[in-house]
Amino acid sequence: MIAVFIPPVDREEEYFGGLLDRYVDALADELVPLIEGRYGVARDHARRAIGGISDGGHCAVYAGLKRPDVFGLFVGQSTTIRPVLSELLELRLRDRASWQGVAGYTQCGKYDIVAPMFNFPVQNREFGKRLETLGPRYRYRETNGGHDWPSWRERLP
Repeated sequence: MIAVFIPPVDREEEYFGGLLDRYVDALADELVPLIEGRYGVARDHARRAIGGISDGGHCAVYAGLKRPDVFGLFVGQSTTIRPVLSELLELRLRDRASWQGVAGYTQCGKYDIVAPMFNFPVQNREFGKRLETLGPRYRYRETNGGHDWPSWRERLP
């Protein structure tokens, strides 16, 4: 297994702003082929994952929904649920044919962020229920944790 960690240059733009689609396409069309060529990893999308936490979870789940041809598993922990993510999920729910070999996992803590703009537990729960309608390879899990490293570390799938 090879894990690649990419620090954002402009987190807001790359993870959920105007650069999101370009960022995801760069990961899928440039970084993945580079890693495949350099390290001889499996080229099967079903053996490749993308994951993230909070805003990074938004980007990872978005990438999994947008590019299931490249990312066969997507993981979002305490995912920031923004409208563009929900819109893409609804689009994918109408087009189930492209989901062969793809799986998704999202997780949020009951004591995660609750603020005027975001209610992570409620938004993740509702998104998770919609995600689970794609079938048994999709799972949402709500835990007793919060928006912190001990919660995320203990609940990696």
